[in-house]
Amino acid sequence: NNNNNEIDKEMDVLIGKCFVRVIDIMKEFSQTPEWFNLKSPYSYCKPAVLMSFQLIPLEETNKSIYAMPVIRPKMKNCTLEIGAIGLRDMEYFNLQPVQNVFLEFDTGDRTDGAKIQVTKTVTGENPNFLQTTEHHLRIPTMAIFCPFLNIRCFDIRGDIPVLVGMCSISLLNYLPWDVELNEQQQSSESDSDHSFSGDEDITLPLGGDEWNVESHQPFNFIAPKSLGKKTVGYGKRTLPEVEELNIPEAERLLARHREIEDSDEEDERVKASKMRDAQNHVLENRPKVLGELENSFQTKVFEEFTLFRGMARDSRGRTPVGKFKAQLRVMEKENIHEYPTVNLAQVYRTNQYTVRVYLLFARNLKSKDSSRKLNPFLVVYNGSDQEHRRSYENELKRDTSDPDFYTVTELKATLPGDSTLTVECWDWNITGNDLIGSTSMDLEARCFSQEWIDMKMKPIEQRTLYHHSSHAPQGTIYLWVELIKDSVLSEPVSLRPPEPDEFTLRAIIWKCKEIEIKGKDKVHIFCTAQAGSDHPQQTDIHKYYDPILNPAEFNWRCIFHLKVSSNMASNPRLKLAIWDSEFIGANDAIGEAVVNLTPLFIEGLHKKHKENVKDKIVSIENQWIVCSHPNHTDLRGRILISLELIPTQDHYNLPVGLGRSEPNRSPVLNWPKRPSIFVIFAWRNKKHLNKIKRYKKQLILAALILAAILILRNFFF
Repeated sequence: NNNNNEIDKEMDVLIGKCFVRVIDIMKEFSQTPEWFNLKSPYSYCKPAVLMSFQLIPLEETNKSIYAMPVIRPKMKNCTLEIGAIGLRDMEYFNLQPVQNVFLEFDTGDRTDGAKIQVTKTVTGENPNFLQTTEHHLRIPTMAIFCPFLNIRCFDIRGDIPVLVGMCSISLLNYLPWDVELNEQQQSSESDSDHSFSGDEDITLPLGGDEWNVESHQPFNFIAPKSLGKKTVGYGKRTLPEVEELNIPEAERLLARHREIEDSDEEDERVKASKMRDAQNHVLENRPKVLGELENSFQTKVFEEFTLFRGMARDSRGRTPVGKFKAQLRVMEKENIHEYPTVNLAQVYRTNQYTVRVYLLFARNLKSKDSSRKLNPFLVVYNGSDQEHRRSYENELKRDTSDPDFYTVTELKATLPGDSTLTVECWDWNITGNDLIGSTSMDLEARCFSQEWIDMKMKPIEQRTLYHHSSHAPQGTIYLWVELIKDSVLSEPVSLRPPEPDEFTLRAIIWKCKEIEIKGKDKVHIFCTAQAGSDHPQQTDIHKYYDPILNPAEFNWRCIFHLKVSSNMASNPRLKLAIWDSEFIGANDAIGEAVVNLTPLFIEGLHKKHKENVKDKIVSIENQWIVCSHPNHTDLRGRILISLELIPTQDHYNLPVGLGRSEPNRSPVLNWPKRPSIFVIFAWRNKKHLNKIKRYKKQLILAALILAAILILRNFFF
């Protein structure tokens, strides 16, 4: 009936419930409450309640001297300052871009409209607020009572504001005092004044699990140093003048290239060699960072918070929709004069920049299809339109997982604004390109960072590539980035791949041991070695291998001529293998091993400029190399080798022979001592010979009878 419908409308809705065992409740009142999770009938809602319990005998409650414990925590009058910088990388909402946005802040109490702060409405793809708002609130001194800052982002469509994203931020790490973390600290405060004025409530972030609760380290804003004489005070500090952002070594290298081009030198090869030397000097002296450069910064210019949309119905229910950049700090009311104001519009002045990215090379790229090699190319962008995007599909590198790019790309950027620079590595395929991995960096975190500005020479970064479908690294790309104002834009320095150096690898195969020959009676062993694109080189054949009587010895020298650049693009390797020689049919592979020669060549590149030839030689003395087989899990054998690396020109000045041929030196290789075939046959058949000794007399008598028959046969016939 109608009455029942009216009653249903007025009924409260159950959000959640929990059960507490009375036997677990203590008689002493705990000053530190606990969070209790509530079981909710709604899968997307995960509420919790902060509660304390005390078990009090009934007779004590009737006493007139009984007093209820004080449950309100000690509070401090504070001011929360929110420096809203802007929104970045906002996703489409209902198939429409987010254009007219404003933010709404509160610290848990939305019933009082005076406690909700609203920013101004801004427009654009990456809008900037550059506005500071202050929230006056009382914050508990205990960590468990610390409130959250709730942020909601609205987009005005027509005249209706539409919620497009939100998040919650814990204020715990922003408190300027040491919070009370345990019950003993709270008990020491119990006798002090716990007076409480106002109607502030201690609440969780609104919306339950649909909010993203983030924990951040305390923010310590350090404005860039000022070079102007008129700028005074913390809040009026500006960015340095444009000359501070120039790259002096790039200008010097460009001037050096022009000097070489304008010279009277007729030989173009000499000119090219001089240009490469000038470029290599800059690359070798440029500092290098193992990893992403932003991870090495000691201070942060601002903080970045992810905005989410949707409820946590499952692991895919909540979707990140953008990023909010801001500066947060909590100030005690009595000490607020110690915190100078920050003029965000003055610090983050908008300027036009040219983003110059020097792309050097990539290493260890992972292929999605193991049946073919990669054909990588790069895509660089810092926006969604074509003006902010560069694709190098026409310059792809074929059949390599360690490509050399050595190219320079330039993009326009308005900072603060177009802040995210992304470098993607793609694999070209006739059926469709596949993304190998990508890396992104925040240009604003560099442009407004004093640490970045103080870097006269921007370092080469070793950035890891990741794919959205995997947490495993997909490769590494080496690059460096420059930010130059358009008013002082200069020509970029052209990059060329380093000219490879020629080296000669002398590998000596001494002997083998622990060779697996189960099931085989006669084994003829030989070894092969291969380095680079040269054909494999083979030792002589060691016949009738026996681990005791006839161990495999070769004393054989292999010589390989290799070209290696300073960036190790060729990824030098030495492949060794042990074989069983077959008279008919293909040889059987016993085991193989791959030796990484990169450390050897790195040391050789460092020593190649020395005057003494002996000082240029890099050698590795005798080392046992373990061999394996893909079809077997046990040990297949060991090879004893020694390596010697020498520049090719010096190799021809001090030649050595292949195998054991002349000139046989450095070191001298002797012929291995191998027993004769008759000794080996006797050793292998000694068991059969012992059996023959048992019938020695019978065999002698049979031989005499046979001899007599032959004599008589010749006499009569």
